[in-house]
Amino acid sequence: MADVLRKMYGGVVPTTFNDLYTVPPGKRAVLKSLTLCNQTSSDQLYHIELGGLSFVHLQTIKAYDTLVIPVFDQVLTAGSRVRIWSQNANSIVARLSGYETDRTDLITIRANLTATDTTILSGGAAMLIKSIAVCCRTTDPVKLNLLFGNDYIISNRALGKLETLFIPVSDQYFPAGEIIKSGAPGVTGSANVVVHINAQVVT
Repeated sequence: MADVLRKMYGGVVPTTFNDLYTVPPGKRAVLKSLTLCNQTSSDQLYHIELGGLSFVHLQTIKAYDTLVIPVFDQVLTAGSRVRIWSQNANSIVARLSGYETDRTDLITIRANLTATDTTILSGGAAMLIKSIAVCCRTTDPVKLNLLFGNDYIISNRALGKLETLFIPVSDQYFPAGEIIKSGAPGVTGSANVVVHINAQVVT
């Protein structure tokens, strides 16, 4: 079946973590565009989860501002959910678009990082790495390491407090048999630094 474009959500963002979009059974979804509009005269906090893990954590959208969130073709597997939370009712309006597909060559890796560089993907197949996003959920000083094989893509890069770092690696080739390792020196606890990697398997 061909890719099907979808308006995945449109409307006010809830003040509880409700599911705004769920990938149908047997499908994968690719997020293309996410816009947030603060329709109030006050700054508002918001939070975004993809596939059960934080993508943007407690960021501020200013009064009457509009943000375009660079979702960079985030891939979601069947049953995965998009959740967005707003600090106050009737304050933020979201519009999410993308497409649903039967393709199995589109994959995502989402992982909570520890302070030590750890393998998060063992490459059984060659891939094109499409995009990477890293969400920091802590105000503690934290750094980021990211290696493709033995090559540092990011080395000891300081993450800002509650920062989401978007890394459009633009089809970085990842040969079969290599590994991806990542770590967040200085992080404590679980789920305080989350990495989202999206890729396409190639033959």
